[in-house]
Formats: sequence, C-alpha cells, structure tokens
Amino acid sequence: MESPDKKQRAARFPLEFSVEARWQISGQQVIRQGTTRNISCTGVYFLAEQAPAVGTRSDLALRLPITGGSGEPTVVRCQGEVLRVEPQSSNRVGVAFRIDQYQLEGHFTQQGRRSPRMLWRAPVAAMWTNREGGNCQAVGESEVVNAHGGLIRLPTRMVPQDNVEIMHMRTREIQPARIVWREPIPGGREVRVGVELSQPSENFWGVRVPFGPSKS
Repeated sequence: MESPDKKQRAARFPLEFSVEARWQISGQQVIRQGTTRNISCTGVYFLAEQAPAVGTRSDLALRLPITGGSGEPTVVRCQGEVLRVEPQSSNRVGVAFRIDQYQLEGHFTQQGRRSPRMLWRAPVAAMWTNREGGNCQAVGESEVVNAHGGLIRLPTRMVPQDNVEIMHMRTREIQPARIVWREPIPGGREVRVGVELSQPSENFWGVRVPFGPSKS
C-alpha cells in the first residue's frame, strides 16, 4: 500500500508557526505547545514534546504572524484527527494531523474589515521601483489569501518597506498593494510579506474569497 506521504494531494507549505494542541485523556483536557513543519489545506505536520495517540480527535490553534491595525494575529483553528506520531530528536515527536475543518480568524486591514482566509498557492510577482528609479521584480507564491490581502513568499529580501504592485502570474492581473508586515525566512534569502490590496477583490488570487461582513 502506498504510504500517506506519497498520497499527498494538497500543496504543502514548509511553514514554521507556533501551534497549540488540545485533546482529552480520561475526561481531562491536555494542552501542549509545538511548532509546525508543513501545512496544507488538508493537514498539518508539527513537532511537540507530547502528542495525542494515533486516532485521537484533537483541536489545533495555529498563530500566523500577520496582524491588522488592531494588532490581532491571524489564528487558524482546526479540528481533526492524529494520523501518525513519530519520534524526533530533542525529546520531541512529530505529529501528522488530518484537518477535517478549519476556520481562519483575524484581519489584515486597518479598517477592521474581516473576510474569510484560506490557504492558497498561486504564482505571483511583486513589482516596485528602487531608489535609483530602476524597475524590480520578484516572483514567488501566495500562502494565505483573502479578499483584502495575502501572505506571500518571495525569493529575495530586497523588498521595499511600503508600496508594491502584485501581479497574478496566470491571469496577469495587477493590483497595487501596501506591505503591512514582513519577516525574513531563516536559512536563506527568502522573505515572507503580508500585503493589503488597494482594491479588495474576491477573485484576484484565482479562487473566490468573499468579502465577509464589515464592522459597523
């Protein structure tokens, strides 16, 4: 039989975020902290000092380092089942977790608007003008998107601090955007940036992401 790793269908992202796992043992709730190693829309692989047994129904809370004007982080809350537990170094175990349902909370925008978020991989290019007036471009991919913005991974750290244009490489649609958050990815030259689109769009990322309710 083919192993679960070889049967992966959803695109997986090598993301390291903090995660909190909750499960029940003999009616008592257990809470443990860990770190993700990769994430997709169907599953998470994370490391922790203790893990639920295979087959245990559990809740996960992943904190994405994206904040809006209120300083509220984006939290992915997942319910699902533990598929595999593997010994790792440093007294930790690796946990393969199947996501049955998830909800993304938080918001990108300073106006406090909310719209659903989803893990979505799309080829994008960030374009900007440098201080010498030259045109620059970096081609990367989206990781998390909503109608107001997204989390993008780019292969260069030479990204401006403020304004860029984001182009979807398949549709060639271009949107002006503002960089609201950035973090170098350890171990290389890549950077992860949070962008806010100047004109919210349900379809810019190549998948429909509805606007959702606005604050009154």
